[in-house]
Amino acid sequence: MIVCFDPYLAGISGNMVVGALLSLNENNKEKIKELAKNISPKLKIKIEKIRKNGFIATYVETYENERLSPKEMEECLKKLNLSKKALGFSLKTLNTFFEAEKKIHGDVTHLHELGSTDTVFDIASTALLADELGFFDRATTIISTPVRVGTGRIKTEHGYIPNPSPATLEIAKTYKIPLKFCDIKAELATPTGVAILANLVNSFAFELPPVKIKNIGYGAGSFNLPFPNIMRVLICESELKGEHISVLETNVDDVTGEILGYTIEKLYKEGALDVQVLHGITKKNRPSFLISVITKLGDEEKLAKVLMQETGTLGVRIKRMQKRFIFDREIKTITVKISGKKRKVRVKVAYDMDGKPINFKPEYEDLKRIAEEFKISIKQAALAVESKLGDSIGD
Repeated sequence: MIVCFDPYLAGISGNMVVGALLSLNENNKEKIKELAKNISPKLKIKIEKIRKNGFIATYVETYENERLSPKEMEECLKKLNLSKKALGFSLKTLNTFFEAEKKIHGDVTHLHELGSTDTVFDIASTALLADELGFFDRATTIISTPVRVGTGRIKTEHGYIPNPSPATLEIAKTYKIPLKFCDIKAELATPTGVAILANLVNSFAFELPPVKIKNIGYGAGSFNLPFPNIMRVLICESELKGEHISVLETNVDDVTGEILGYTIEKLYKEGALDVQVLHGITKKNRPSFLISVITKLGDEEKLAKVLMQETGTLGVRIKRMQKRFIFDREIKTITVKISGKKRKVRVKVAYDMDGKPINFKPEYEDLKRIAEEFKISIKQAALAVESKLGDSIGD
């Protein structure tokens, strides 16, 4: 399953996310109301269908909010009987607030407007609904379009502050969330909304991969704007999982093998997804190397700087928004027996679209360690490890 959040038109807030997810399955209304009671008996919510510039969307509003300390918010989430994955998402989202506040104010003893039962409700409701919809399943990929943000100023406890708020910008910076600025003088993107995206979304893209749309949910914001103040969530299906990446390229003809080796090592340390070096011939028939680097969106400048500093190249070409299809994969640590001794080995496991393991490969460093310890070749180490992995790979 592929899920696409689309905050490109009107931004994103906690209640817009909850409204959109509720409209995907309205049978969850009672669960959300019960969740609100468990957060606080005083917390009241209103769920209704409203029109925003002619578009019908689900609007969720909270009343009788109470102030909570960071510790109280954390304890409140832990008592809600969420699933392990939903609770993990909730606590990570809450920690995103804490880290942003710490960078802005120097501490997290008081979260100001964010420290309330309303924020806990938005996070917990998103977690519960996302869990019900299968968003936390291994076979689910979640992407988002860039987030629209407004301009002007926002009235807060500190007085008027610039729009977007410092917390929103800090979270967007930390998690590399692309923003689209516009001239609307309203807080289109809230800290709660971008924090939810930061911890739920796998990648950001300007366009969807080829998919079949199965369901669409619309969540409404509170402002009346010149355009529909709605955020939509699309539930899609695709035979293959895709992601957007960028490709950096540069040609060099005056570097040594040692420099190339060090450059490749540094590129990987800085987050490169893949690096290739190809031989070539340039003008005047001089031998050269083409260095090609696959990178996540947002890492282009950082990795281009590494290329230019380490190789002395005068320029780097960037091909943005390239699309690649991939299988989901993860690194698992598995215990295997070799010559009667137990050893831990890291294994890269690939899964198909149904979440079933289809391929595995032991990590080179672990094979090297085993080969040296047992005085065997690395090929023999690989065969010994792979023969023991069949029963463990799906665990």
